[in-house]
Amino acid sequence: MSIKYKIFLGFSAGAFIFIISSIFSFFSSKEVEKILEKSPRLFEIGKQMLAIEKIASEALKFNSMERLKDTKVHIEKIVSASEDLKSIGFDTSTFEEALEEHIANLGSAISSGDVDFEKIAQSSKTLDESFANFVSNFYRRAVNISKRSSLLNIVSSVLAFVVVSLFAFMFGRSIVKGIIWVTNFLKELAKGGGDLTKRIEVKGKDEIAELSRAFNMFLDSLAKIVGVLVHASQGLVGNVKSLNAILSEVFGNFEKQTSLISNISTSTEELEATSREISRNAGSVMDFQKNVEVQSKKGKENVLTGLGKFEGIAASFRMIANVMLQISERMGAIEQVLDVIEDVADQTNLLALNAAIESARAGEAGRGFAVVADEVRKLAVRTSEESGNIRKLINEFKADVDKLMEMVSGFDQQLGDSLKSIKDVVEITDQIVGLVVRSTELISSISSAINQQASNIRDSAKA
Repeated sequence: MSIKYKIFLGFSAGAFIFIISSIFSFFSSKEVEKILEKSPRLFEIGKQMLAIEKIASEALKFNSMERLKDTKVHIEKIVSASEDLKSIGFDTSTFEEALEEHIANLGSAISSGDVDFEKIAQSSKTLDESFANFVSNFYRRAVNISKRSSLLNIVSSVLAFVVVSLFAFMFGRSIVKGIIWVTNFLKELAKGGGDLTKRIEVKGKDEIAELSRAFNMFLDSLAKIVGVLVHASQGLVGNVKSLNAILSEVFGNFEKQTSLISNISTSTEELEATSREISRNAGSVMDFQKNVEVQSKKGKENVLTGLGKFEGIAASFRMIANVMLQISERMGAIEQVLDVIEDVADQTNLLALNAAIESARAGEAGRGFAVVADEVRKLAVRTSEESGNIRKLINEFKADVDKLMEMVSGFDQQLGDSLKSIKDVVEITDQIVGLVVRSTELISSISSAINQQASNIRDSAKA
């Protein structure tokens, strides 16, 4: 799993929980809004009840049934408002029964002419209490929905915080562990005097594993190139030694020729034989020098091949540097995740404080919720501390990455110096090939001159 996918997975888990909580809060707020939209109907019922009480008082005062009938309009308005409240799930049957009973008592008192004020007062009190209970239930329902939504927001925030923190801790720990493993390996490789047989153990399929595989491939290529350079250098040294031996032999033959020429008057036949021997030796030298020239060109080709591989290694190092730069940038993304975690922790702490205040207001009923709020606050504080520890680990890891990039930069500089040395070897090889060709031409000229001189000596001897 790549580092980018791990970060995306952590954010997705937290975002999913927040989305579910937001959806529930949205529908809860809609339900509260629907309830509060019906609150004017409560005021309408209260207003109509006052009007009914006023009419009832006048009807009792004048003992007028006709005046009592005027309450019908107000009762219809109350019934209409009650039906409207029933549409959102409120039970108004108790209130309606109390209203019917009160109106019936008023009508009975007026029709009989015997007013039982105690009974009417009791029915009026029952009506007022039922209406008060109805109003209390109305607003209590809205408050309960709001509290439930707030509790769900707190729980979802804590859950999202815990999930994101868990993902950040596990994935951050695995990433830091992989980088520390690679860093320790490079340190051991640097201390081991350049042992190219060591390899990094590849674990996982993320960018750290890709970096390890790329570095192992680089070590394989470097070992092959070093082997080619050693073999080419050994061949070049052997060719140079052979060339020195041949030149020494040629110079020895030149000395012999000088001695023979000084005695030409006494040994013409010996000089002629010696000239033929020199000619044969010169031919052998020319053949050998041609072979040296061919081998030198092959050595040059091998060196050029090594040069190309070294350039490939340099490109690999640049690729490694780019990968480490990407890792450093992704560490910045992890720090952003930590910022989000710390922000969520602060918000959770604030919500826990608000919940503690609300539970304190609720008294004994809110004591259990106060314990939960206190635990949430402790969890938020602990999460903030763990976020600080993770940030400290990331800073240490970034410092190690910077050191690693410095080491890679130094190694790249050494590769640049090696490339320059190889190019110098190519130039020296070209010079050696030129000297060999020039020596071949000189020896050919000397051989021709000696043959011509021998011919002249023969002609002179015959003359």
